[in-house]
Amino acid sequence: MKISFLIFRRLPTCYQFISAALLMASVIVVGAACCPAQAPVIDRSRGREMLQNIKQVLKDEYYDPTFHGLDIDAKFRAAEKQINESNSTWTINAIIAEVLMALDDSHTGFEPPDLVIGVTYNFKMQMIGDTCYVVSVKADSGAAKKGLKVGDVVYSIRGFKPTRDSLWKIMYSLKLLPSQTLEVVMQAPDGHLTPLVLDAVVSTRKRNKVIIPEKEHSEKPPKYFDVGDEVVICKLPAFDLADSEVDELINRVRTRKVLILDLRGNPGGYLTTEKRLLGYFFDRDVKVGDEKRRKSSTPFIAKTRGKDKMFSGKVFVLVD
Repeated sequence: MKISFLIFRRLPTCYQFISAALLMASVIVVGAACCPAQAPVIDRSRGREMLQNIKQVLKDEYYDPTFHGLDIDAKFRAAEKQINESNSTWTINAIIAEVLMALDDSHTGFEPPDLVIGVTYNFKMQMIGDTCYVVSVKADSGAAKKGLKVGDVVYSIRGFKPTRDSLWKIMYSLKLLPSQTLEVVMQAPDGHLTPLVLDAVVSTRKRNKVIIPEKEHSEKPPKYFDVGDEVVICKLPAFDLADSEVDELINRVRTRKVLILDLRGNPGGYLTTEKRLLGYFFDRDVKVGDEKRRKSSTPFIAKTRGKDKMFSGKVFVLVD
């Protein structure tokens, strides 16, 4: 039987200057009451096969052959033992995910092939500085009716305090092990803590595909906001633009004196997009870093697009 699964990497390689987030792997095995519609069977043999396939892919392809000092064989042996003792498909998926989480690499993770239930709690949160804030709440939703507002401080999620390093893992655990309710604690400006239990909105979605090809057009194209005649804000949701879309972005902003490039919430994307975009900001080729692969390390060079095409104004970049 052929097993389909996906190890996702938002970028095809890792840079030497990228440091991974740190959080106890126990986040991934939170004691949530999972939505019952997606955990009907236990297929341990399928789980073991996915685990072994992933181990082989890591050994063949992962950019760091030392796995950051992790004993990969021991880690996978322990995971296989846990799978043999597991009592649900959800648990098996969490065990496999935890193995990859141990790498502390936000660009390497596991997307289960049977993750067909989508869960949302009708609000979004984001780190601003060292504090996690609610940045949007769906109108007339259960979250709004319970008093959740934009600007509220999220003190804890399922008992975990979100930080700049841990929020992405907490969000990943919510997707991997969704529950019918979400327990959060909100903090008022005066420090008062208010616990809330938010109900989930459950939907179905298509099964994951093994291969996600590069698209000719981005699913989330850039958005532009003019601030007078001299300043333009460009919100770039992801580095997944085709070359023509990168060229169009620069053509839209080239005549302005100031570009504010908003990368908040941008998870990364294709190196080809990054290289082409960076080339528009320099009048010469510039080494940005080192592109480190499994068996080689090569300079990552942003090649200039030429003085006549470059953006020569001031650039401000917003990141989170």
